Amino acid sequence: MYIEKIFQLLYNESMYRFLKVFFFIIIFFIICNILSFFLRNDRNKYARLVMQDFYDQENIDFLLCGASHVAHGINPQLAKEYFSGNVFCSGTSAQKMPATYAVLKEAINKYKLKKVFVDLDFGMAIGQQIKFFDKKPSVDIYLVSTYLKNKLIKYEYLLKATSPKYYLNSILPIGVDKQIELNPITIVKNLKSKTTGEYYDYNYEAINASYVRGGVIMETESIKDGSFYASSKNITTITNNLNEDWKNAIKKIISICEENNIPLIFYSSPISDFFLNASGNYDIYISNVRQFLREYGYQFYDFSLCKEEYLTLSDYNFYDNNHLNKTGIEKFTPVFCNFFTGKIDQKDLFYDSYSEKIQNQKSCVYGLVIDKENESSIKIQPMVNSTNQEDICFDIFEINKKGENQIYKKTNNTTISYPKSTKKLKIISYYKTEKQTECIIELGTI
Repeated sequence: MYIEKIFQLLYNESMYRFLKVFFFIIIFFIICNILSFFLRNDRNKYARLVMQDFYDQENIDFLLCGASHVAHGINPQLAKEYFSGNVFCSGTSAQKMPATYAVLKEAINKYKLKKVFVDLDFGMAIGQQIKFFDKKPSVDIYLVSTYLKNKLIKYEYLLKATSPKYYLNSILPIGVDKQIELNPITIVKNLKSKTTGEYYDYNYEAINASYVRGGVIMETESIKDGSFYASSKNITTITNNLNEDWKNAIKKIISICEENNIPLIFYSSPISDFFLNASGNYDIYISNVRQFLREYGYQFYDFSLCKEEYLTLSDYNFYDNNHLNKTGIEKFTPVFCNFFTGKIDQKDLFYDSYSEKIQNQKSCVYGLVIDKENESSIKIQPMVNSTNQEDICFDIFEINKKGENQIYKKTNNTTISYPKSTKKLKIISYYKTEKQTECIIELGTI
């Protein structure tokens, strides 16, 4: 009898503790959700608009998946006229292939897809493989997971996106890299937009860009022709490998599409010749992807290999060194659609390799990769399709309050010295005697 009482007391005490923990967790999650609602600064983030638009479709017939090149790729409103069906672009910034697979699973569950296009941006495909227990949170992970409505898909994705020690950060609605803003002014603006209902208007507010229904941002800013430059730290270097997470996600994408009898196409949006040349040997990446996909019976269509008679993109058609702007999208969309609707033959449209493409171009300088050597010198690396470096020379001007002061004239030197007080340089490049590029360098940004 005493033993029974003891067990009863233990049972009651254990149940009491369990209920305390249970209700604490419930209250904690409620508080976190309230805090995230008011502290998350995402009203004007295009990932939020894209995902809201994604769930607001009557149906999606043709789905384009991938990272930011999808969000700045084709005009879905124009494309649907070519494809005779609704086109949606589900790209978000730096979206890695496992996230693309999660979005695709969501789309297959919700819509009757007729065809899927996956953009294989090399920036998302290459790079050193990170061991599972070394994976850390990042903004791009939560840009996708925050807006996924299917909880099973969401948590399946999150459990593989980071190591277990970050699971609490992933599961909670607030945490590191989750667009939480603690600036008092921003908090007040958030409170106002969310309490007045302005938050739910889903308008994209940008001076030089607009949102096109169907998942695309139309940037109106452009690169002035002949003004491309960048420091090497802002250039993705091509390596001779494909990331294992990327390959595994591609295999899953192939499997889920085949299981659901959905035709699947792999492609890549056009990237500027400056960026491709600065990144290294682009044919290495093309060859690796073709070989990988060939094992599963798929081709790879890279629109950076387009022949000039079908698609000619100048610097002006990009808003940065690897994303199309509005004019570029308007040029690219008809080519993309005409090819995939059978109006242009593959052999007519594409060169076999990137090296073949640049060999068929007039000798030129695509732009300059510029790195600081020290406080008073820089190193210039011209991106060219000619290997004769002696044909390239530069005029260099120091820009100050008094105007421009030329410090080099038609020099072949690639290491350039200047006064320590210099803030800006103007660099003009020439191929033989023909002017190629002209750019203003803010030395504080390189």
